[in-house]
Amino acid sequence: EEQSKQGLNYVKGGAYKYTLTYQDITMKDVDADGIKDAVAMLYYCEYTNCHPTTRIADLVVFKGAKKNQFTKLDTMPLGSHGKIKSIDKGLIKTTIQSYAAGDASCCPSIEDSRSYKVKNKKLYRVE
Repeated sequence: EEQSKQGLNYVKGGAYKYTLTYQDITMKDVDADGIKDAVAMLYYCEYTNCHPTTRIADLVVFKGAKKNQFTKLDTMPLGSHGKIKSIDKGLIKTTIQSYAAGDASCCPSIEDSRSYKVKNKKLYRVE
């Protein structure tokens, strides 16, 4: 059932639909078991109206096993402009950009660094 709210049409009870638009995968051993894991930044965008403010970036770690098999360990949402900066000795360093008041939707001006580690099969932020 389609309804109008503030001049916009939407489907009642409908959810936004996102599609994977880009992926950046780095192979590193992040859980110190001697097997390379897949550390991925997955970028999604709203399916019908993709632009900078409808993007989402997720940091995802897949545990490596024998013969190129992987199991998803955990996901950390990083907003619309997250990137992997480096991975060293299990420490995953990322940068996240966010919007300051007055920023155009194309160009967030605030950059923040965040680091993560895998512990007990979960991603934890390290201060």
